[in-house]
Amino acid sequence: MEMDAFRFATYAGISGISKATAATYTTGEQWLTALQAAQTKMDDDEVPEEGRILFITPAGFNAVNNVDTTKSKEVLASFSQIVKVPQSRFYTAIELADGSTSGEEAGGYSKAAAGKDINFMVIHKPALLQYPKHTVNKIITPEANQDSDGWLFFYRAYGLADVYENKVAGIYLSNKA
Repeated sequence: MEMDAFRFATYAGISGISKATAATYTTGEQWLTALQAAQTKMDDDEVPEEGRILFITPAGFNAVNNVDTTKSKEVLASFSQIVKVPQSRFYTAIELADGSTSGEEAGGYSKAAAGKDINFMVIHKPALLQYPKHTVNKIITPEANQDSDGWLFFYRAYGLADVYENKVAGIYLSNKA
């Protein structure tokens, strides 16, 4: 979850990506119109149709599906994959907890003060430079746990989340006002 939130916030903050005018969509028709605008912008920017992934909130996906079936299916079928992302990890900016400061011991993230809720993102997969560089997993058995009689699982990951400079048109962002 934290890794998803970090990646979406990172991609949303990259300069040069295509961005819709900030808006809060209330009807399925508005969502559908916004998705069509994203497709048109990416087509005009010569981003290949193959490999476009739609990341959308469940509310947005449901709103689009509730529109006339032929219209919504045509638009949704044009994406190679559709991924529903919970709003709780779909922000334009986040604050990462450091894990050591008082109140941040558990780690995690929260929406940044300047962060906005994301409606959807269309990402052309080849535009991304994303891979894990260092991943550490550590498991402590109940017998070795000195604090309690339970299993402990530690996970730390470090990786790249960036966009190729000549492929920033491969990301389209729509966020709430």
